[in-house]
Amino acid sequence: MTAKVTRAEKALARREAIIAAATEVFVANGFAATRIEDIAMRAGVAKGTVYLNFADKEALFEGAVKARLLPIAARLSAALQQEHPSVRETLEGVLKTAVGLMADPKAAEMVRLVVSEQIRFPALTGFYRREVVVPIAGRCAQLLSRAAERGELTTPATAKYPLLVIAPLMVSIVFSRTLQEVGIDDFQSMLDAHLDNIFSGPN
Repeated sequence: MTAKVTRAEKALARREAIIAAATEVFVANGFAATRIEDIAMRAGVAKGTVYLNFADKEALFEGAVKARLLPIAARLSAALQQEHPSVRETLEGVLKTAVGLMADPKAAEMVRLVVSEQIRFPALTGFYRREVVVPIAGRCAQLLSRAAERGELTTPATAKYPLLVIAPLMVSIVFSRTLQEVGIDDFQSMLDAHLDNIFSGPN
């Protein structure tokens, strides 16, 4: 006998369908060109149903980004808490985890979308900076400070700039379609060279 679907389960399914549709439309059109009507049509619901779940287009954008990227941020945060003999090993593990997660084209597309919208609508992506970038950068800064104390860094001042650590990852995501054109066809080799530049101590 088929279990009866509850009202709450139906509501959750509609919300998830709206978020999935919003993700596709935002990635395809960008924030400014996206219309709630298009999202509703893609989700197979009425326009009013979208507004029952999200106050406006900004809230829907935030919901779509969080649904796709917060689980990834949680995985990276967990990886940053792992203890290894050296800071380099810890950060290398984090970057490899990130590379694996970004192998999902939909995740990479969402990151590219957020990066582009940060330039045009910085207030729109404030939640992303607060909930993803700042916590991860803060933990990277702690690890780099520890590496500086241990003499692991080539340049101790690197500890002040934690975003330097994830720079190759962002390059690979944003410019994924053109990396081979500039001679980068092996991301792991680029990552190794990057870490060699940052770390001079035991690895």
